[in-house]
Amino acid sequence: NSGQKNWPDKVKKVYTDMLNDLSLKAEDCPLLAGEVVGKGVGGVCAGMNEIIQTLPATIPTSTVISSDGLPCANDHLHFNAAGYREFGVRYATAYLNMMSKNYKHM
Repeated sequence: NSGQKNWPDKVKKVYTDMLNDLSLKAEDCPLLAGEVVGKGVGGVCAGMNEIIQTLPATIPTSTVISSDGLPCANDHLHFNAAGYREFGVRYATAYLNMMSKNYKHM
């Protein structure tokens, strides 16, 4: 879906359907979304990050995890092992920050 401006709406539909199917509330189940390989390391889909960054306007209980500076694989589409490890740290940090802002853990 690279470059599709309606991507946040598609994510919202899937997220809402999952919440409904599982009888969950968005406040209890925040959504964390990571950016793709960034422009700074030659990410082939880096332009999508601008669209990804708009997700919280569509899903208020979402947070976008930056990929800024993460190293990538030779294909410039995927992160390398070090990039994925650091991305995991960023996800964990974001989740802990969300938890401290009154999100309930299931």
